[in-house]
Amino acid sequence: MSGGKRDFADRYECRWLERLRGNFDAEVHLPADISREFLSAALLWAVDNKVDFGLFHEADEIIIAHFGGDEIYLPSRWSNKRWHIGLEDKEPFDPGD
Repeated sequence: MSGGKRDFADRYECRWLERLRGNFDAEVHLPADISREFLSAALLWAVDNKVDFGLFHEADEIIIAHFGGDEIYLPSRWSNKRWHIGLEDKEPFDPGD
């Protein structure tokens, strides 16, 4: 693809992804180096619980965009500075089980 057409395609894709991400009203920002085992468990737990979400990435983050109210099924950082699935004191799932 020529440079001009490629630039247009890149800009179109970027706008399309921004619009898609904008449809959600909440996000979880995970560090890019989060363990793949934890990320896999978290995403599978969300799917099993019928959470509608979008997965996006930026240079230093993995972003799970979702609709408010689904936080109980998604990762969150607790007061102990560790990532868990669910809200603090309401954890529905332990990936170590």
